[in-house]
Amino acid sequence: MVFAFFAVLTNRNIQLALGVISFLLYANTLGHDFALDDAIVITENVLTQKGIAGIPDLLTHDSFYGFFQVEGKDQLVEGGRYRPLSLVLFAFLYQLFGATPFVFHLVNVLLFAACSVLTYTLVNILVSEVLRGEHARFLSFVAAVLFTVHPIHTEVVANVKSADELISYLLSISAMILVFKSNKVVGTNMILAGILFLMALLAKEIAATFIGIAFCANLLLKSSTVQSHIKKLLPFVVSFCVYMIVRLAVLGLDVGGNNPPRELMNNPFLKLEGGQYVDMTALEKWPMIIQGLGMYMKLIFLPYPLTHDYYPRHPGLAYWSDWQVVISLALLIVSALMVGKYWKSRPIPVFGVLIFFGGLFLTSNILFPIGTNLSERFLFLPSLGWCIALGWLAAEMVKRGRKLPTFAVLGLILCAFSVITIMRNPTWKNNFVLFTTDAATSSNSAKVQNAAGGAIIAHAMTLSDTVARNQNLRLATQHLDRAIEIHPLYKNAYLLLGNANYYLQRYQTAIGYFDQALQLDANYEEALNNRAYAYRDYGRFLGETRGDIATAMTFLQNAVEILQDDYETNRLLGVAYGNSGQPANAIKYFEKALGQEPNNAWINFNLGQAYRAIGDSVNANRYISKAKALNPEIGR
Repeated sequence: MVFAFFAVLTNRNIQLALGVISFLLYANTLGHDFALDDAIVITENVLTQKGIAGIPDLLTHDSFYGFFQVEGKDQLVEGGRYRPLSLVLFAFLYQLFGATPFVFHLVNVLLFAACSVLTYTLVNILVSEVLRGEHARFLSFVAAVLFTVHPIHTEVVANVKSADELISYLLSISAMILVFKSNKVVGTNMILAGILFLMALLAKEIAATFIGIAFCANLLLKSSTVQSHIKKLLPFVVSFCVYMIVRLAVLGLDVGGNNPPRELMNNPFLKLEGGQYVDMTALEKWPMIIQGLGMYMKLIFLPYPLTHDYYPRHPGLAYWSDWQVVISLALLIVSALMVGKYWKSRPIPVFGVLIFFGGLFLTSNILFPIGTNLSERFLFLPSLGWCIALGWLAAEMVKRGRKLPTFAVLGLILCAFSVITIMRNPTWKNNFVLFTTDAATSSNSAKVQNAAGGAIIAHAMTLSDTVARNQNLRLATQHLDRAIEIHPLYKNAYLLLGNANYYLQRYQTAIGYFDQALQLDANYEEALNNRAYAYRDYGRFLGETRGDIATAMTFLQNAVEILQDDYETNRLLGVAYGNSGQPANAIKYFEKALGQEPNNAWINFNLGQAYRAIGDSVNANRYISKAKALNPEIGR
């Protein structure tokens, strides 16, 4: 009866239902702000913000260039990134709507809805030779609805930046649909499929995985011949070659793996020796890779708790003797044996397993470090394989008459996944909510602890209540201390600790942290500038509160080396020199301050007083008269 129902249910109705479910699940993201990497591709990307005028540069530079705006620095990630298609979309949206988060989030939700609908279409086409029509339709619906509700996709949909993942997947499966519907080696469908796949690669290079998926689909699920293989793979291979030519023309020959970075936030396979990070050996690296694959298997079955951050050390260092590594390795071996055993007799679940592990290959750190241990967004494509395998299992159980337990389990999974998805979405509201929430889950991640500290500092500085502000600043230091405990060479954490202590008016402590940041990077511009402000304000404190003019002048002189044109630094030095009986030096700094604020009555008055102290009555009268003209109350 179940299959009879799907026999009369039209594809259009099923697709409509999937689209509606997709939209409803993510409707609570439409009011979100931009978050996480949205700054890199939208809010702080000068090329995207040019709108249509920025598209030529987006097509001819690394994807990070518009954010860093410096040649070379944009390739901080090994091998660089060339993903212009999503940036072009963002540029169009920015041209039409500006930085309006609602529009960008709406586009992501609609893209995901399209992904869900076409997932059903693709699976139905692929399994149609193995199963009868109504059986194939049932399996396809179960696979698609599982794909739709799976909480592992919340990062991709709720984070605008991940439109690259959505576009790449959507265009890739569209190309697959055209290829497997066509019976011609060369024809309109095949040419269009090649164009769509090229665009998918330009959205995100992970689309290359679909070459292997198309090969496995043709081998396992279709009547395959050598000619059939060539026909089905030709559009994908040709498009991939064109993409590589374009990519090499833009980014050069570096495709990653030749010179992995020595920064822990961009390379998890480092260990601390002698106060510096060095590469792990292969024997040290592989347990971490295996552990990561095991965590992916856990997340696909049990997507809780979720976090946007799996940076070092979450998960932590792994060793061959760890039970997690042993279990993960055992599961990998069992999966490989099952694929070998059931290659011919159970082609659909085997195909699903191959999609899952094949989809993870490029992001598994096996070929080269990708910058993180793992990430939930990397499961977007692999989850399709799990959904197909589970859809097949459900269809088999129903076919064998076990309808009630099958629908009970499916209903439980769908309800639980839907609830987790809807509850997870609000975490992506903005950076403050995201970082502070996930800091609890990823308690061993230096990156998220650092990000939480920075977000709390930014939030604290918006508070007018001094007590609340200081409480938040002290909370921020706890996160930042934890970041440094995990990653002792984390220069940004030292910078933020300096900032928090500066705002708490702990100037000496702040200077110490800025010094530590500069020990790690002597040219760290933010640390140099912020230390100078700490010098300035500590000098003010010593002079005005403690009356220690001599020590105050030392710190103010340190400050003015960087803050040469800062009004307040020069004013304070002028006052200090004046109070210490050195009016000639006071004049030097008062004049620099006057250059910044020429109509400031008090700086004109102080400068006049300094000239009077050296006996220059002409300049004294001139500046004092101007001061009184600006503020008649001065000198009374």
